Amino acid sequence: PNSTAKCLIRSSQPNNPTYRRMDATWKAFERRVAKRTGGERIPVADRRSHLDVLHPYLGIECKYRQKVSKFLKDALAQAEAGSEEESLIPTVVLGEKTAKGLVICRQK
Repeated sequence: PNSTAKCLIRSSQPNNPTYRRMDATWKAFERRVAKRTGGERIPVADRRSHLDVLHPYLGIECKYRQKVSKFLKDALAQAEAGSEEESLIPTVVLGEKTAKGLVICRQK
């Protein structure tokens, strides 16, 4: 296989250090989300739920990225600035022509 294929094969192996670091990062993120929201992280092997975090009224699916889109960060910064004076919860709703809106709030 070419070098790209070799890289993909190596990085998908659990005993590869790069794979273990990435694996630990998203798991740690899920643990933080569960703790901050009062939920319980559900390990992949323990499929009591199709979600990442069990919570009494939120359906929490975690997505960890090294970098989040500037578009989303700017939209949330605008919502935060506009919400501060009245102590509102800053919220961004993203719309798409043929889909339901997506709601994003910053976790404290």
